[in-house]
Amino acid sequence: MVPPPTLTQNIGRLAIGSLFRLAPPLGARLAWSHFVKSPKPVNSDASDEHFLQSHARQETLQSAGHRVRVYHLESPSEIRMRVLMMHGWGSRATALLGIGKQFMRAGADVVLYDGPGSGLTEAPMAILPHGWQVLEDLQRTAGPFDVVVGHSFGGLTAAPVLAAGKLPTCKVFVTVGSPNSLETMTERVLRDRGMPGSVMSYFDKRSLELSGKPMSELSIVAAMCNMSESPLRYLCVHDYEDKEVSVTHADEIERALPWVQVERTSGLGHNRILRDLALQERIREFADEVLYS
Repeated sequence: MVPPPTLTQNIGRLAIGSLFRLAPPLGARLAWSHFVKSPKPVNSDASDEHFLQSHARQETLQSAGHRVRVYHLESPSEIRMRVLMMHGWGSRATALLGIGKQFMRAGADVVLYDGPGSGLTEAPMAILPHGWQVLEDLQRTAGPFDVVVGHSFGGLTAAPVLAAGKLPTCKVFVTVGSPNSLETMTERVLRDRGMPGSVMSYFDKRSLELSGKPMSELSIVAAMCNMSESPLRYLCVHDYEDKEVSVTHADEIERALPWVQVERTSGLGHNRILRDLALQERIREFADEVLYS
């Protein structure tokens, strides 16, 4: 999900920890700015980049103060559905290209994009409200969408937008390796970086200022708890050996949202799962089942 920390990043984390012990308010503010800073985008597979350059129609979307790179895979056959693909934190559109190709070959128009601070979309920081705005703008300019597929934080970003009815035509939601709770993931990251637990109070304050919600309410379960009677159908896929986002997040979703279809894989991890042909076909089949059965 996130590239390994560089030496500079590790030094920065040590400096923040020291500053927090000496001047907690200043240390908390610095920890926040470090936390939301856009990670260095992961490298893209050369063959994937070549495919996008050769087969995708590209455009730039002005959204949330960013120039978002958008890619359209247009099916040569009759259009049966429109699909939006959302990558995870520190990733890029090409990570979901395999699933996108499956949909395109089955008669779907597919939209992929590099989110703020990812791939070719430059941004100094990456925060959930910016991701929400991009989704709304894509719905307006490239939608409407029948299917939304989100990997990792892409799924967590999409859930509140869907729950708020901002993608009203969407009938299929699929998450792959997505965290249920932003709060849980943030606590883990801060713990790994040696930050004291008390810094979470400042993070919660900033979350409330930026999103209108405390971190405890920024979860898939909180967003979708009242959607059991909606026409939206949700497939949650997670691998038992996901080291970035524990499978316990899928367990939480399954317990709290019994109407969700939760499926688990084994041996595919957090990123390799996206390249698994059986998983790609399963996601496409699920969309077909919901939309055409």
